[in-house]
Amino acid sequence: KMVVDPKPLLKFNVLDTLDQGIIPDNLRDEILYYHKENGTIGQLNLKTKEILWEREFFKPEMKISIPHEYKDKLYYLISYAKKGAEKRNKGKIIAINRKTGYPDWLSKDLYFYNFHPIQFGTTIISGDTNGNVLFLDLETGATQAKFQVGSSLTTPIVVNDDVFIKTEKKLFCFTNKQSTFKKLFSFWPTLDYSERLISQNIY
Repeated sequence: KMVVDPKPLLKFNVLDTLDQGIIPDNLRDEILYYHKENGTIGQLNLKTKEILWEREFFKPEMKISIPHEYKDKLYYLISYAKKGAEKRNKGKIIAINRKTGYPDWLSKDLYFYNFHPIQFGTTIISGDTNGNVLFLDLETGATQAKFQVGSSLTTPIVVNDDVFIKTEKKLFCFTNKQSTFKKLFSFWPTLDYSERLISQNIY
């Protein structure tokens, strides 16, 4: 005779709920970083339910990426509104001070790619409107290095001191050993070889 155990295999407890409209971005200890569709980015203490700061950085028709966190900053990539051909598919990286909620630096116009800010060494990887891949200083936003790669960057893959970046036509590998940026190679890869190269770090 089959005996059915009425006890559930898993049991979940609701620890907390968020106000409607809050979209979680990043959780650190008891501090939640979030954004709202109305264009604000904020910091919430989950234990006390106190909003520590909330600032307006974008508009509802704009897009916003998942932030990257490093030391005392949050790095967001925010697009322009879709209206107008001049700013279409463009945006800016904004480095927000986690303590104050105010921006420490704001990048120049960049392409709005389908990946969030990615750290490589002491830089954030992005691309400008002239087909360059940029390595922006985490602290100041200044361009530490740039290389011409063309358009249509895909998500960079960081492997130790190297980063692999694939565009529409080529696969590039850059290194930052001894704080010096160099291009190791670029070529027209087959899909199979590209995957093996990135996964095994063979070059």
